[in-house]
Amino acid sequence: MDDVRDRIEEVLALPGSDPEVADAARAFLRGDATPLGAAAVAHAAVVLSRHHRWDDESPFAHAWTAEHGLPFAAAAFAELGGITADATFVLDGWQWEGVRRRHADETRGGWWLKEADARWLRARLAAAPDGVYAEAVERLAERRGHDLQKLVAAYLAPTRADWVEAVCANPAPVAADHCSERWLLFCALGAPHQPAAVGLPLGYGDRSLGVLLTLVDGVGPEAATPLIIEALDHQHGGGYSAGAAEEVLGELPVDDAFRALVDRIDGAGVPPVLREAVRRFPDRALRLLPETGAARAADLLAAHVRMVPELAESLLPDLDADARRTVRELLDARTGRPDATDLPPLLAEPPWTRPRTATKPVVIGTCPRPAPGRWPGRPANARSGRRGRPSRTGGRPRTRPPSGPPRTSRPGICRPAISRCSSKRRTSSCGRSSRGGSPTRGAPTSGCRSRSAGSGPTPPTPPCPPPAAIRPPSPRSCCRCCPTTSRGRWRTGSSA
Repeated sequence: MDDVRDRIEEVLALPGSDPEVADAARAFLRGDATPLGAAAVAHAAVVLSRHHRWDDESPFAHAWTAEHGLPFAAAAFAELGGITADATFVLDGWQWEGVRRRHADETRGGWWLKEADARWLRARLAAAPDGVYAEAVERLAERRGHDLQKLVAAYLAPTRADWVEAVCANPAPVAADHCSERWLLFCALGAPHQPAAVGLPLGYGDRSLGVLLTLVDGVGPEAATPLIIEALDHQHGGGYSAGAAEEVLGELPVDDAFRALVDRIDGAGVPPVLREAVRRFPDRALRLLPETGAARAADLLAAHVRMVPELAESLLPDLDADARRTVRELLDARTGRPDATDLPPLLAEPPWTRPRTATKPVVIGTCPRPAPGRWPGRPANARSGRRGRPSRTGGRPRTRPPSGPPRTSRPGICRPAISRCSSKRRTSSCGRSSRGGSPTRGAPTSGCRSRSAGSGPTPPTPPCPPPAAIRPPSPRSCCRCCPTTSRGRWRTGSSA
């Protein structure tokens, strides 16, 4: 809002702005907060900053609640329904007339009347202390001049039954086709007779899960079922997705809701919801599934009888004649495990069905037991007495021959070794080829070339000695194939 403060002053100064609304908005900008001024500034700031095109949640209700309290936020939200920003978008931008009061026929909410914003404010009011809620209801009672404000007040304070009855008696403001504000009315209903008194169907924007559950909670499952069934038929007939109507019908403990799903079992999205409803209400499924002649319903009933045969037997006396006969046939058709008298013994009684006797382990008494802490062919660790560490690539322990030349796959080939003096693990090779003494192309011809601290430049690596002259590296050597006594010079002798 700070980015468009100057432009808000210009809009308030236009001739089309209502003087009372403009004065309240200027006072709000100066720091004298009033609900009317907050609503006027919000209308102007949203259009100037193009916030009305965003799908995100509006920050105004949160800001008003945090800065001025919940009753102030509820009053400011109701004031949004009494004024509007009179601006028309043309090719080169917005053409402003000002911020003024709403006309009687202007019942569209606009950017501020989103379900998420209104639900957030209503939830805070429902959880507020009694004193805070009473103050909010008192402020709402002072702002019910416009029909849209009456609808907002009835939604935010559904405990005022007189406000809800007044809206039900005059639903004309939301009676237009594709009205986007009708969900406020359905969420405000709180008595079973009110849906019939309103006489309006659930619109396209009124079929979300939150609206349907609030409607069921307010008027009860019996009164809400006809509206939800009508919405389901309208969605399927118009080619729309079923949305949340099927899901809500599958959870209602009403025979009409279950029967509606059974009659529409071939509809898109109905079979999985009906299967969940069968698991949730098994006795209702046994009573209502036999009433239809659909193939899917018959298959679902047969599977259900196989799952709960005891329940089906107990409910047979309570079913009507046709349903009892159908369930009885399904129970008689059940087959258990076949008799295995004529099968071979191996198939009649498989080995895993017979108890098994424990096998006595074979113990060789003449085998000597190795000494503790030592492996065969492996001396114990001199420091800790632990056994050799297993290899990373196999189960055998990593051992080092006590003496003799290192093992190589072929004579004349030196095994690549890992430098011990470098900070990085590098592989150095003497570069001898497998066919003779000529170096391999591209092989390094110098030493380990360490860059660690304390190591200086090293002279080129001498030719690899014959296999017989190779000795195990000394503890201070850099390379397995070129033993040294220090990092500063090479030693070409045969002793380490």
